[in-house]
Amino acid sequence: MLDIRFLENYLMLLDLAPFVTGFAPPKLTLDNAKRIPIPVPSNSAEQQKIADCLSAIDALITAQTEQIAALKEHKKGLMQKLFPNPDLNKA
Repeated sequence: MLDIRFLENYLMLLDLAPFVTGFAPPKLTLDNAKRIPIPVPSNSAEQQKIADCLSAIDALITAQTEQIAALKEHKKGLMQKLFPNPDLNKA
C-alpha cells in the first residue's frame, strides 16, 4: 500500500524536465507518469514516517514564511514613523 502523502511529496519535488517533450509547459501525463521511477519503501510504516516528517517540515516553512511577512510589515510601519511623509503632516 502506498501512502498518498508520501507520493504527493515525492511528486512535488520531482523535476519534470526529463519527461517533457517539445516546448509546451511541463505537465504530467499518464504516459510520462509510467516512466517515472518512484523509490517507495516497502514498509508502509516507514512511508508514513517519511510523509509525517515532510508534512511537519512544510508546516514549519509555512509558519516561518508567515512570520517573515509579519516582520516585514512591522518594519514597514517602523520605517514610516522614522521617516514620516512631510506632505501628510501639513494637513
